[in-house]
Amino acid sequence: MSRKSDNPGKLVIQRDIKGLKKYLDEGGDPNKKRKDWPHDTPLMDAVMESNVEIVALLLEKINEKGLNPNVSCNGRTPLDIAEYKDEMLLDPSRENTIILTMLKQAKELYLVRRMQAKRRGKASRLESKSLGYIR
Repeated sequence: MSRKSDNPGKLVIQRDIKGLKKYLDEGGDPNKKRKDWPHDTPLMDAVMESNVEIVALLLEKINEKGLNPNVSCNGRTPLDIAEYKDEMLLDPSRENTIILTMLKQAKELYLVRRMQAKRRGKASRLESKSLGYIR
């Protein structure tokens, strides 16, 4: 990866979608926490900036990798921030409403996938047990 793409949060704040896409395509972590204060993830930065296009890109990559879209930063998640902005009317824009919907859907998809993985794990274990591979 190039030196420029070492800080995905900086790319988000600069609205450099091409640079961010390159970072992610090269295997960059969409949930990478920044080393500088306040240790936010790129998704948290994008939510704070109300950037729908970057939120969509990050959620797509997070979903592809099966990662949690609601990584907590300083006790808050991206969904918490979007809900707060909506409740306090800090950002009553259409963008925040879209972001809030995308984050809720991403969270639900993540939880469903986790539950399915647990069921598959239990079914696999029962099958192995019935075949005598484990006790």
